[in-house]
Amino acid sequence: MFSIIFSNILLQLLYFIGILFVVGFLIRVLNKLFYRMLNYKKYVVYGTGIIGTPFHELSHALMCLVFGHKILEIKFFQIDEESGTLGYVSHTYNHKNIYQVIGSFFIGTAPIFVGTIFICVLIKAMIPAAAVEIEAYLQDFALAQSMGISVYSLKYAAITFSGMVGAILSCIDLGAIWWGFAVIALCIAIHMNLSQADISHSVKALPYLIGAFVVFNLLFGVIAFSTYETAVYYINLAGGYFVGILLLALMLSIACVAIATAIKYGKSGIVAAVKLVAKRFKPI
Repeated sequence: MFSIIFSNILLQLLYFIGILFVVGFLIRVLNKLFYRMLNYKKYVVYGTGIIGTPFHELSHALMCLVFGHKILEIKFFQIDEESGTLGYVSHTYNHKNIYQVIGSFFIGTAPIFVGTIFICVLIKAMIPAAAVEIEAYLQDFALAQSMGISVYSLKYAAITFSGMVGAILSCIDLGAIWWGFAVIALCIAIHMNLSQADISHSVKALPYLIGAFVVFNLLFGVIAFSTYETAVYYINLAGGYFVGILLLALMLSIACVAIATAIKYGKSGIVAAVKLVAKRFKPI
């Protein structure tokens, strides 16, 4: 019994913390690469920021409300060349309240997973045909991961990743609507990057979050093991969906760098290139 509980704890920590930090690190690297490719041009920073930053800060604010933090001030977008800060959410909380302390982790990392949820809503609203396919891929991936990590996990991740790329690109024939979605989604994606303050707040809450997972699994597993197994299945299923959403975030960040690379090296015809890739991913 305890070996099962221990393996469940490790799996949950991997899904909800480990992979989130890995994807967050990759997004941070891709973000820096994107701006470096475009020589940190102000019009790029502010042009993408005027769309992406409000979503970034709204993500923080929503999680503040969920975890009972008091919001003191919100700046959804600003141009402050001295500090380089495009926006911020100032908030406070009771440091003796474990729920609020744990909330700091999710508040700090919110731009990644809440930002991606915003993009999912955009997909549903603007390119619904792609939404149907993406939902199917996410469901299949989550079901597979709910059974635990296996040698096929990377294979499922690759299938889900390429499937979501294909689903989005296959709707390019929608024209202006698709391009409108692409611009908004990519601006949100490039501003999912976590600030140093975001990372710091998340790391401080990490021991409490890990402790919560350990206590929950041990208590629930010992007291009511049969019910615990059912609960764990749904927790792991949620973890599978969570990882699938992170794959979408990573996909969009890679797309940002691909576009920046094309612009930097003077490759004309980006639209034609995207259409070519879209044809590649269209079902036969």
